Amino acid sequence: SRRGPAPHDPGIEITAVELATAWGVSRRTLQRWRDDGLPMILARFPDGFARSVCRRDIVAGFASRHAERLGPAS
Repeated sequence: SRRGPAPHDPGIEITAVELATAWGVSRRTLQRWRDDGLPMILARFPDGFARSVCRRDIVAGFASRHAERLGPAS
């Protein structure tokens, strides 16, 4: 049987909306970056809805490997 998304853990996960805001990019940009190693998963929130999230340790690793993308636009 299918279990569905695990419950969201804000201590280890950040939502796609929060991440896009923190990095100053659109959610569409985050979707494109998935192909470059930014894996997003679905997590179930207390309101019953599932949203895209990424583990904070993976976010930190992606940011260090792709710092040029996260800096100010030239």
